[in-house]
Amino acid sequence: MGIAPTLLREAVSELYTDMDEAEYAERLLAMRFKGQDLSDPKARTRAAAFLQRRGYSSKVIFDLLRYSIEED
Repeated sequence: MGIAPTLLREAVSELYTDMDEAEYAERLLAMRFKGQDLSDPKARTRAAAFLQRRGYSSKVIFDLLRYSIEED
């Protein structure tokens, strides 16, 4: 019983082809940290930890929050 692995892979790949990992992370940050200034070091640290706990790669996290790091 259960779902066949090939069917599962096909469904997941179809679901995630519209947006890449960075776009999902950006949307998640926008929802979770709505209205917060992510250029603040504490807020940026919380945002990075938030994404890391959800399994996003360090590269995606850095790229997404890089604009604030470069301003420091």
